[in-house]
Amino acid sequence: MENLLTFFSESRFMPHGHCYFWEPFLLWSHAISDTIIAVAYFTIPVLLLNIYLKRNDSSYIWIVVLFAIFILGCGITHVFDVITIWSPLYRLDAVFRIITAIASLGAAITLVKISPNLTRIPTIEQWMSLNEELKAQINVLEEKDKEIRSYNLELNKRLDQLYRAQELSQVGSYETNDSLRITTGTPELYRIFGLSDEEVGKPLDFGFFYQAMHPQDAERVQEEATQAYATGKPMEFEYRIVVNDQVKNISLKAITYTDEHGASYSSGTVMDITRQKENEKNLQHMYKELALSHNELSTTTEELTASNEQLHATTEELISSNEQLKIANEQLYALGQELETRVEERTADLRKTYHQLQERNEELDQYVYKVSHDIRAPVASIMGLVSLIKMEENSPASQNYLAMVENRIAKLDDFIRSVLNYSRITNTDAVNVPINFEDIVRLCLDELAYYPDIDQLKVTTEVVSEQVYWGDELRLMIVFKNFISNAIKYRNKSVDSSLHIEIKVSTDKVLIVFRDNGIGIDQQYMDKIFNMFFRASEHSDGSGLGLYIVRQAVERMKGILTVESQLSKGTVFTLRLPTSENVPDVDL
Repeated sequence: MENLLTFFSESRFMPHGHCYFWEPFLLWSHAISDTIIAVAYFTIPVLLLNIYLKRNDSSYIWIVVLFAIFILGCGITHVFDVITIWSPLYRLDAVFRIITAIASLGAAITLVKISPNLTRIPTIEQWMSLNEELKAQINVLEEKDKEIRSYNLELNKRLDQLYRAQELSQVGSYETNDSLRITTGTPELYRIFGLSDEEVGKPLDFGFFYQAMHPQDAERVQEEATQAYATGKPMEFEYRIVVNDQVKNISLKAITYTDEHGASYSSGTVMDITRQKENEKNLQHMYKELALSHNELSTTTEELTASNEQLHATTEELISSNEQLKIANEQLYALGQELETRVEERTADLRKTYHQLQERNEELDQYVYKVSHDIRAPVASIMGLVSLIKMEENSPASQNYLAMVENRIAKLDDFIRSVLNYSRITNTDAVNVPINFEDIVRLCLDELAYYPDIDQLKVTTEVVSEQVYWGDELRLMIVFKNFISNAIKYRNKSVDSSLHIEIKVSTDKVLIVFRDNGIGIDQQYMDKIFNMFFRASEHSDGSGLGLYIVRQAVERMKGILTVESQLSKGTVFTLRLPTSENVPDVDL
């Protein structure tokens, strides 16, 4: 170590100051200028390091290090120029000069290699120009972005309009991918198939359409779909689906297409046509009912004419009885004439309404309702007068004639009640109230107290209720009254007639069973008994409206009615009503 120090500080050399003859001006001018140059050289590497740290660019870090060593070596050589003025450390100075020479040579060679790249570096003006162009492009992109956002907002608005339009028209649309998986579906499509809002937008298998299909339509629809796929024609067919225990009618229209890779895709629409089908069905029923009503009213007019002729004959026979009977007969005859006139007027109006059905369809129900009320008033008066006449002492023949009159008027009153009940069912909105089934049965029996042979029927009731049932009291009364009156009309006279009514109210449904021991229903008529004006034979006493009205009332209450019957043994009607959607419509 001492030899090394001696080597670098050998005293046999003279300080550089001797060359200046220790002249102060030369000595200090060199010392100060070399010191300033050294400080400047030492500052440059520090600045390069600072620039590197701020730019954080490592692409040319080795060049920066090389130039820093070169500049730092230059600074050290100037430091030794100052030191050797007084201390002859020429060997140590030579070492640093060699290092500086190597660094300078490397820097020069490197500069030669990278000079082509350096010449391609843009000038400040070019950088600024490019920066301005970049800013302009950014502004253009921002404007485009604003336009795109505006288009997106408009698109979302149009989509909302489309979704609302589809909801109003009950039409959903979809698209499938190459795996026939529904990837895009509108909210109405999911609602039609009973899916929740949380499931809207989730992919579905195309087979979902077939899973919800009504079993009776599945084979037909699959055949039509297979044929459409084979021929490449658009699919268009109607079928039923079962959603949440409800049957819906839908219309599906779809097209399939193939891309350049042979993958199959499809898109289409699904429309809920349940209401349309119901309207078509109701319209067909209305046409049939109107024709039957016309024929029935014609028959009723003939029957009234025959009844009036009988009334004339009865009146002539009763004139000789007493003055009071004579006055009653005159009133009865006048009421009969008035009734016949009104029936003829209403019949003419009904024929006119029949020819104008398409223009005045909505007026028909109001007309029937008014006719029923207008006809019932004189009928009630006639029945009252007949009851008064029967109280008087008359001949057996008079009583027989009066019984015939009473029977005819009772049939007419029953028909009018049926028409009035039909009008109430079709024109009256449902009002849900707490239902007491014992009161329903009692009120029905009170209203039927004067019904012929009512005393021949024994009615029993069994009610099991887990909760209060909110229901449509008006339509329930009509249903109960029809089943009780039918049990009287079609009773088996060879046995003691009875009607047992079982009622079970649970949390999710109401089960009502009407079980009688009457004459029963022939199996060949089972699918027709709910048709308007259907009677199993010409000898039936009914108007043919009772069970049709019951069916209409049950459908309005969203219920299900089934029937089982055996001839000479009796009939069982089973009514099921929902309770889950019942809500109070009145204030208690």
